[in-house]
Amino acid sequence: MQKITTKYKYLLLVLAVFTIGISNAQQTQLSSLYTYNPILVNPAESGYKSVTDITVNYRKQWLNYVGAPSTAFVSGHTALNKKMGIGGVFNL
Repeated sequence: MQKITTKYKYLLLVLAVFTIGISNAQQTQLSSLYTYNPILVNPAESGYKSVTDITVNYRKQWLNYVGAPSTAFVSGHTALNKKMGIGGVFNL
């Protein structure tokens, strides 16, 4: 039984090494556009207006570089009543 667990440990190590070589990391979204869409920073802002607010934002940080980070998202929120609101953000 001990040899089987050691064999699996080596197999997992080899798989991890090959996976690291072909995988891509996720990037953190750039949230400098929060002045146009405060729901990105504070979800409690959803429903503070009595109108439905839908926002689409796109940002590319460095224009002339290959693989430059970019962020795109769609968000919306509305008031359900005077004390509650609902909203959501979808990152593209």
